[in-house]
Amino acid sequence: MMGKVTDEPKTPGEHYRRQAAMVAGIVQTYGDTQRALREIAAAHESLIETLGMRDETAELLTNMAASEQRIRLIGQVNAAQALAYDALMSAGGPDDPEALAAYREATSWHNSLLTERGEGLPDR
Repeated sequence: MMGKVTDEPKTPGEHYRRQAAMVAGIVQTYGDTQRALREIAAAHESLIETLGMRDETAELLTNMAASEQRIRLIGQVNAAQALAYDALMSAGGPDDPEALAAYREATSWHNSLLTERGEGLPDR
């Protein structure tokens, strides 16, 4: 079980697991918000049409769906980084050159996934 929010993670792996869990909660809330907005848009379709806001409504819903996918990617990369850290530690830790090289390669790949879209993992 995760400790209080004010508790500092004891390892980088724990940090990334916490980040992944936090993002999972955000994704759930974001999905609920999107569903509610779609229901509101459907219920008030004639008003949206009368106001000439059909395109804006569609754009908002499209952008929210894209943002949700982005948030999911961040959570998945954080979870993968936690696994990479665990693998590093179980293979001998940072003093093992092969384990450290594998961890750095995984970190580089994870960062490439995020930096293509303007994000990046902190150097841990």
